[in-house]
Amino acid sequence: MNPSAKWLPFDADAILHRIEYAGRVCYRSQTKDNPSAFVRRLVASGHESVLEHCSLSAEIVCSRACSHQIVRHRLCAYSQESQRYVNYSKQGYDIIGDFDCSQAITQYEQLLAEGRKPEEARSVLPNCMATRLVMTTNLRQWRHIFKERALNPHAQNEIRGLFKHLLDTVGLEDVFYDLR
Repeated sequence: MNPSAKWLPFDADAILHRIEYAGRVCYRSQTKDNPSAFVRRLVASGHESVLEHCSLSAEIVCSRACSHQIVRHRLCAYSQESQRYVNYSKQGYDIIGDFDCSQAITQYEQLLAEGRKPEEARSVLPNCMATRLVMTTNLRQWRHIFKERALNPHAQNEIRGLFKHLLDTVGLEDVFYDLR
């Protein structure tokens, strides 16, 4: 299985207008130009606090190892697949990459057959097991995450690929124009 990421639906025009509104409150300015130009000027000047009024959510499928890196971004909300409750012997074993996990899977199934709960058996599952999560954060934090995870050549390959894809597909050119 390959890692993947996609945006949950959002209204780009509404986001742009909310950012513009917040910025105009700060400067008590009237609409003199289009929202696009105003938002670009805000971002270019470093006035990113107005981006905190809008959030986006993404659904990510990645390895458990990668998800441990993702959830280190503290200003986000996460809903992640629970290895405590999911019984992989019934749901299927999704592995990220070309790893042979047959021993771990056999051991997991053995523990379940002995009457152990999935929350106990999960201790033998490898970090290459796939997990799904929904991640939500504001646009200012997305900018930070893209700089650290999508554009940083030192970021781990799996996470860099996921966040590069999200950056490439987000749209909202006026908010992310300088990260392309």
